[in-house]
Parts: sequence; structure tokens; C-alpha cells
Amino acid sequence: MPGCQGNPQGCDLPSFQSTQGKIVVVDLGQTTRLDKISGDNQTQIAGRILPQALVVKTTFSDGTPKAGVLVQFSTTNIPVGGEGVSLSAFTGVSDSSGLVTISMTLGSAAGIYTVQATCNNCDLNPTVTFTATAATKEESIALLKFVNDFAAFKGDILKGALRVKAVNVHDSKGEEGMSVNWSVLPESSTGASIAPANNATDQFGIVRATAALGPTTGLYKFRAFCADCQAGQEIIFNITAIEGSQRRDRVSEVPLFQKKGSIPDPDNLSQPLLTLSVSPSTVAPGGVGTLNPPQDTQAMVNIQTSSSTLAWSIEVLPVFGTGGHIHDTTRRPRGTLSAPSGTGGAALTYLPSEVSGTEMIRLTLQDGSNRQVNAFVNVQMLGIQKEQLSSPPTFYRLTGNDPFVNFKNQFHPTNHYGTQTLYTEVTKLAFGHFQSSGATLGINDVSLINGGLFDLNANWQPGHECHRKGTSVDIDRSHEVTLSNGTKELKRIKDMGAHLQRIVDASQSNPDPNKRINCRRIVEQGFKNGRKICNVHFECPASEWGASCIQALPEGSECIED
Repeated sequence: MPGCQGNPQGCDLPSFQSTQGKIVVVDLGQTTRLDKISGDNQTQIAGRILPQALVVKTTFSDGTPKAGVLVQFSTTNIPVGGEGVSLSAFTGVSDSSGLVTISMTLGSAAGIYTVQATCNNCDLNPTVTFTATAATKEESIALLKFVNDFAAFKGDILKGALRVKAVNVHDSKGEEGMSVNWSVLPESSTGASIAPANNATDQFGIVRATAALGPTTGLYKFRAFCADCQAGQEIIFNITAIEGSQRRDRVSEVPLFQKKGSIPDPDNLSQPLLTLSVSPSTVAPGGVGTLNPPQDTQAMVNIQTSSSTLAWSIEVLPVFGTGGHIHDTTRRPRGTLSAPSGTGGAALTYLPSEVSGTEMIRLTLQDGSNRQVNAFVNVQMLGIQKEQLSSPPTFYRLTGNDPFVNFKNQFHPTNHYGTQTLYTEVTKLAFGHFQSSGATLGINDVSLINGGLFDLNANWQPGHECHRKGTSVDIDRSHEVTLSNGTKELKRIKDMGAHLQRIVDASQSNPDPNKRINCRRIVEQGFKNGRKICNVHFECPASEWGASCIQALPEGSECIED
């Protein structure tokens, strides 16, 4: 009878133990009770499984769990028309923690459903009841803002930048097939448009729209509306258009707007004075390690007002498309300010995030007028060149930015920016390989235009840790050879990293210092098909090894170079 096998109804009899061939009956002198643990009073869309399981517990009277107790489940109330209601099990035996767990799928009709759990052998509280409410789909879905407000250049076309998500408020899951209408609100600055006018949420509950800003600066307001999302039907996006259009200063990717000095309140001078300035206007992104050349890592934001009682709020908004990230602002890390609001004049500290690009600091008066002034800060690594590494057809090729090869590449299409030293050294390395093999190297990722976080998966999460300050380069494991008939063919080279390191080592004996290659291979570990893989990665100059590559491991670490 140990474990009540074959007779769960008898589990509540005194337990039996065997001691040296004798059967001893142990009378615990305790009663058994049944209790609800979790899953009561849930709401879910009709016809769907409840978000949480229904859980009961059997215990001795002293509260310790009692295993092996049979519990029966039945549906005791079903609304009219509630076909399809079901339980994952009608009976269960309590486990070592005294728990019995089942799941419930609601019927097709809205209303109240009840489930009864019964323990025939429980002395106390032998029956407990769970209540669940089935709601209609329409009253259960809410439209959520799935992208931050941001700034962009006047005239920009923000492809797929506005996103909302239809969510089941009962289980937080995205809802597919919800129709969303898009429009430009009339209080917007002139000339804006949005397309499509209507579309439906995808399998994750997300839907996107492309907004086009007008030719003037100012605030543009876009509306997403879902008539059938009765738990939350409307989302408003406030996009601030700034000077610069789609032009960029290629030296630093600073948009062509004024960035120095105070930006005065454009309103009538008879109104309260309000100015905002940022110094310095360029700071380094976080998380890059040693800064060479040195540069500022924070800025001071100065607010001036004509009244010490004038209340204001302040926020940081990313400028869309800057920093080499051609993807939306969903979860995009932003710089932080030491205070979100205040009164009168103030000096705040701005700390940048790990993401490079331009950010707009927006100051808003809280006096009923909602007047705003803006200032800008550029987050970038100094020393990164204004142009990408070019690709002469002789001995190397730029790779890793073709969206037809990998869809991820469309989010960072310009990814070959680095310092002049890296350009010089990796060119010598490629030439050395070309001399020895007659084949061209594939030069893969370097850094983004302003450095900083290179979120390879376009999710604003760390990764590609070495590629933040223009001193790292990845090299393909395949080089390109020209066949006798003139056609070109990619050929995979085993131990490419070790082969290139030998070229570097051999160059050190060259009497001409200009022909010595100042690079060092480091080992980046990845995983492929369950094996550790060494990526072909070099730091140039070699002295940068370990300074910028947070996840680098010493040479000789065990992994397979595929």
C-alpha cells in the first residue's frame, strides 16, 4: 500500500510501515483538508485557455503537504451557448507538495463559468469552487504604444517607424488580425501624411505605418485607432520635426541644425524668458572602455527662466535614423537627465546611453501654455573617420551589409567605419594575404558611423561588444579567388584567423616600419551547432586589444575555428 498505488481512495487511511518483517500501523491522528491555491477569479476571452492553472492543495491539519490524495474536478456552471468548455483532467492525485494542477478552456459564450474541486476523503473543506469570467474579444483587447515618441528631420519618410500592438489585457499576449486605422491629426504642422490608411496586426499583435513629415519644423501628431479594441482604442504619436531634412554632415553625422549656445524661446519677449543649452554638444557613448582620444562622457544642461516659480518638465528624445541605426525607436536606450522636472533655473546632468546618434532634449513649460524649447546633443566616438573604409577591387571586398544576404543587414547598412589606424593596418593585412594567395579578403563588420552599441540583431541589446570604437574588424572565413576563365569563386579557408596572424607576425621582421602590420588577433567565442566557434577578429592597432573588446578571450582559448 505504500504510495496508495492501485487504490487512491484509500490514501487517507493510516500509513503502513514495515519494520523487520512486522507491519506497524502509524496513526498520525490528523485530518486532511483541501484548499484553493491559485487560479480563482480569472478573466479570459471566450473560447480560450485561462492564463493561470487551477491549483488546489491537500494538507494534514498541521499544514504539512499530504501526497497521494485523489481530487476530482467538474464544471458546475456554463452560460447558455458556452460550447467547447473543457478541463485538462477530471481527476488528479496530489504530488509530494500536496498540489493538484489542471488547466481550463472557456466555452464560446461570454459569462460566468465555475469549476468545483472535490476531495471525498478530506475531512475539512472537502469542496472548493473556482470562478472564471469569459469576456468578448472586443472588450478584452487594448491598443498599446509600441514605440517611443521621437524627433526626426523635416521632410523625412519614417518607414515603418510608427508601431502599435494589440494586446489581450488578460494574458498580455499580442492579438492577430485587429484592424487599425492611421491618420494625421489636424493640429499637426502642415504637409504630413501616413500610409497605409488601414492595416491589420500580425501574429505578434504588431502593426506598422510609414509617416512622412512635412517641409516645416514643428510638432506632427499621428493617430492609430482600433475600433474593436474596446479596452484601449487610440494611440497618439507626437513626432517633433527639426531642421536638417534628410541631409547629414558626413564628418560626424551631426544634422545640419544649430547646436551651439542657448536656444531662445521663439514666443513674444513679453512672455516669461525660457532658454535651454547643452555643453558640450558632443559626448562619448557609454560602455566603450578606454577613450582614445579622450572625450567628455557627460554634458551639463542649463535652464534659464525669468521666474523662480516657473514650472517645467524635461525629456530626452532620440532623433530617428541617427547613429547608423536604420530601425525604429522601440526600446531604444536614451540618455538620462538628473531630474525630470523642476522650477526656475537649473543645471542638470545628462548621461548618454550606449547608443550613438543625435538626441533632442525637450523642455516644456507647465504653466498651461505647454511652450517648448529644444537643444541637441550628439553621442559619438571621436576619431572615427568621416568616410567608410572603401573597397578597391584589387585585394579586399566589403561584406556584411547586403540585406539580400541577411535581412538583419538592412538595419545597419553602413557598418565599415573605423579609425584611420584601423583602415591603414587592415589594408596592409589584406594586401599581405593577397600577395600570399592571390585572393581577396572579405572585410566584414567594423563599427557604425558614430561608434557605440552595434546591436547586430537590431534589438537595442548588447552584442558585438568589440565593435564600439572603430578599432575592431571581422574578417570572412571565405576569400574570393579568380579562376582561369575569369569567373570569381568564394573558397572557405580553414583556420583563417591563424593564417592571418602568421602574416602579421612575419611582417614584424620587415625593416620598413610602414610595412609592419600593427594588428592583433583576439578570440571571440560563439556557438554553432553546439560547438564553440572562434570568429576571425582583429584589433588594429594591437594596443587596443582588451581595451574595447569586453567579451574578448585570450589567444589560445579552446574553440574551433570553422
